[in-house]
Amino acid sequence: MSARDEKCSCGEESCSSCNGKGKFRGGGGVVFGLPTLRTNGLITTLVIGPTITGPPGSNASVVNVGTPTAADLIFTIPQGADGIDGIDGTNGLNGVSDFAGFYAVMPGDNTATVAPGTAVQFPNDGPAAVATGITRVPASPSAFNLAAIGTYQISFQVSVSEAGQLVLNGTPGGQYPPSVAGRATGTSQIVNTFLFTTTIPNTVISIHNPVGNPVALTITPTAGGSTAVGAQLTILRVA
Repeated sequence: MSARDEKCSCGEESCSSCNGKGKFRGGGGVVFGLPTLRTNGLITTLVIGPTITGPPGSNASVVNVGTPTAADLIFTIPQGADGIDGIDGTNGLNGVSDFAGFYAVMPGDNTATVAPGTAVQFPNDGPAAVATGITRVPASPSAFNLAAIGTYQISFQVSVSEAGQLVLNGTPGGQYPPSVAGRATGTSQIVNTFLFTTTIPNTVISIHNPVGNPVALTITPTAGGSTAVGAQLTILRVA
């Protein structure tokens, strides 16, 4: 690239008083110190090198790392000030704060039928949170304690041989209507998932054949094949 250079800012066409250093006035009134770049009034080559970010508050500068007739310019531009902080985002949803699982395996567990008003047994403990507040009532195969007041997501899944229903029974509170699940034929499991909010500490729950139903329920062993089947009760505290 070639171009005719400008008159030195000191006013001389060929300046010696600047000791070879002129001043080039860029756009916006910014003045950079540049070596004099002339050969009989002509710049023979001009290369724009890398741009470096300088410390905040420092001066902008241009340095020629080439020669007066073959300029190679490195620009240093100071880092700008930090911008203001953005607006905080909304809080995310709470995650699961506690959990525990309980289960039965048939044959072996639930050998007796479950009469109306009595509970399905889940006598085995599954995974649970460390120091969980969701625990089995001591020595009970079917009753479970919710230590903290809160909202819980509860799921149950049980294979039964008869048409029938299951419901969560709470102490206090009795049968919880939104938890009722049933089936009209004997070809599928009884399954439900729902939310349940406690109002006092240490609410005790169990899964019942509802009071007033006409038949006792057989918890089916080896349902659908020759392998033992499980019944599951999963409890998550979500709020």
